[in-house]
Amino acid sequence: MSDQPVDAVVAVVLSRLLGEYTGRDGKDLSVVARALLSYGRRDVEPPAIRWTARSGMKARGVTRLELNKWWEKLRFTDHELACFPTELLADLVDPAAWPPLRQMIEDGPRLAARQVETALYVYSQTEVRATVARPGGGTVTRQTVELRREAYRRVMRILVNLRTLEYPASVLDRWMAVPPVESPDIVPEFTDRSGPPLDLVRAVAQRLDHEIDDRLGAVDGNKLATIESLPTVALFQAGVAQRLRHLVTIALLATLAPRISALAAVRAVDYDPQHRFPDATVGPALRFYGAPVVPVG
Repeated sequence: MSDQPVDAVVAVVLSRLLGEYTGRDGKDLSVVARALLSYGRRDVEPPAIRWTARSGMKARGVTRLELNKWWEKLRFTDHELACFPTELLADLVDPAAWPPLRQMIEDGPRLAARQVETALYVYSQTEVRATVARPGGGTVTRQTVELRREAYRRVMRILVNLRTLEYPASVLDRWMAVPPVESPDIVPEFTDRSGPPLDLVRAVAQRLDHEIDDRLGAVDGNKLATIESLPTVALFQAGVAQRLRHLVTIALLATLAPRISALAAVRAVDYDPQHRFPDATVGPALRFYGAPVVPVG
């Protein structure tokens, strides 16, 4: 096969980023796209992008799982040449991130590592707004900078892998190994991660529980039986939906301790009332994505 142009390599790299990862909401793609937009910048961090892979998948009517299955088929038929259609990549990967990726490939590992280190330093100086955990604001944390560094290294690993597989592009000849990339020395920021007192959590949960019982007219606190016996209109008029959501959220956070982002991503289809566990027991289960939880059992 003839020598492939750098734009073909860009499309293959983006296809691997899109197809090989199993995160269902596309946040990993947004992190990589953001990192690429910062590649080689020596002044300030670029403004926040409005584009997200999630919005692109929604517009296309495709899920990340479907893309993963499509990628598996491409990977085992086309091997190192596997690539999604260009029009699909244009919808799911920010077009503004393509030129920096092309530049990184052409720069080669030595210059790319220098450009990445400069971009990481610029990013480390980015001011963040004040939050409850960091009332004084400040700059991005060491963990956030490391997340971006890993995004860069993820791209570099793909380039090295393509060269190892002898992808027919001379532009990859210098990509024999992932170069070392140093992170800037960042003083750890103090963040207040303490949770609310358990007594307060218990009091709020009990208050919500009593309010729901009162609004439903539940007998002996049997909410489920009362909900099943009431028509939808009556449930709506009772105004319990938001209170039930708050009560369930508090219960899950207090017992399983998932990350807020993981809990927010849970949908009704993630609940299985008759799940079969590895030990052959059967019982209710709730599926979380991308975050560890405290096991119960």
